[in-house]
Amino acid sequence: MKKLLCIFISIILCFSFGMTAFAEEDDTAPSDTQSASQPRLMVESYTLSKPDLKPNESATLEIKLKNHSLKKNINNIAITLSDEANEISTIGVNSGYIDKIIPNSTYTYTATIRATKTASEGVHKLAVSLEYEDDDYTQYTSTSQISINVTKKKEAKKAAKKKTTQNASHPQLIVTSYSLDGKYVSPSKSANLSVILKNESKDKFIKNLKLTISEEKNDIKFKRETFFVDEIKPKGTYTLNIELTAAKAAEIGEHKLVLASTYEDKYFTSFESSDNILINVKQKTALDYDGIILPKKLTQDDTATMEVNLMNTGKSAIRNAKISFDIDGLETGGVLFIGMIKAGESKTGSANFQVSSSKLGDVKGTATLSYEDDFGKSYSESISLSSTIIKKKAVKSDSDMDKKKSKFSLWWLFLLIGLAIGGGVGAIIPISINQSKKRKEDDLRL
Repeated sequence: MKKLLCIFISIILCFSFGMTAFAEEDDTAPSDTQSASQPRLMVESYTLSKPDLKPNESATLEIKLKNHSLKKNINNIAITLSDEANEISTIGVNSGYIDKIIPNSTYTYTATIRATKTASEGVHKLAVSLEYEDDDYTQYTSTSQISINVTKKKEAKKAAKKKTTQNASHPQLIVTSYSLDGKYVSPSKSANLSVILKNESKDKFIKNLKLTISEEKNDIKFKRETFFVDEIKPKGTYTLNIELTAAKAAEIGEHKLVLASTYEDKYFTSFESSDNILINVKQKTALDYDGIILPKKLTQDDTATMEVNLMNTGKSAIRNAKISFDIDGLETGGVLFIGMIKAGESKTGSANFQVSSSKLGDVKGTATLSYEDDFGKSYSESISLSSTIIKKKAVKSDSDMDKKKSKFSLWWLFLLIGLAIGGGVGAIIPISINQSKKRKEDDLRL
């Protein structure tokens, strides 16, 4: 019976010798509801073809990489292997290239490593440096460490009977989600950025965690830039709250924050990583105007013109600026469209109105000024308008003019006739008087 038991144990050990042991893989991907899903490439596990390396001996190293993003590809991946002591090296080049790893997928990178002739005994930390891009060409970096054991020949033979592989399970810190109060930050008020961090390892603690937040352009101001966390349990999370605001001259739009982290495992092995966080900056929106006024008096059936000047006095661009009119007694044509006005600039527009021929007296109405900011938020202002419509002066027709001319001509005719008659009578009377006197004188002579 003992003999059979020994045989059974031997079979099990032999079977174990040929097996490859990987770090336990986490099937839980980052939350799909995170504010901005970004690619995160990590070393999931590694396998060495030999349990240990002897000095001047080589082995095949397989490194399993995983893209933890559910949404974004990882592109143009450069992987570099290095040993600080230069006692573990790669055969050939020490770097490799991977074209793409799709979301929530893995890729196995293979390299041949060798221990130098003078390699010291013990565990060597081989650094795995990763440089990569997302689909928007945003660049990322991360560094992990794997352990390679170097032993003497006799010790290596003994070790070969016990195991054949190394396990790469080490603490791995990732940003699973983040959110910003109000969806954007501005110079006028501070906002809280909430970042959820997770230790992806199933059995390793994160110790002595240091977090540093920064922004390249210094457009974002942080109340505190450095944070310390004692530990995060395996599969545990930690919520980091960062109070921030925008500088007065901050550019409008999307800004990239870098959250850098350094931490240790229980053996004081150091690790580092970084994550990008995207937030939006909003500046003050202000629009002044001039010329949105009607003349005091309008004449029936005339055309009135309004010259409007819009001035962007804020720091944010104004989009889709327009003015709509609703005025009693005036046909406005609806809307005067101005369009986009950059910060510090102004634009002019002209609106023509047709005055009604049937309306008289005081009239009132409104002009509604509306526009949007860079984030699509709408603004509007109602402006009261008033004027007085006066009666149009009657235009005399040609027949009236002819009648007037005819009356004028007849008046002159009658005047001339009167003068002629008057003149004739005036001339006849003296002649008659003279003739009468002459007759009387003649009679006296006789």
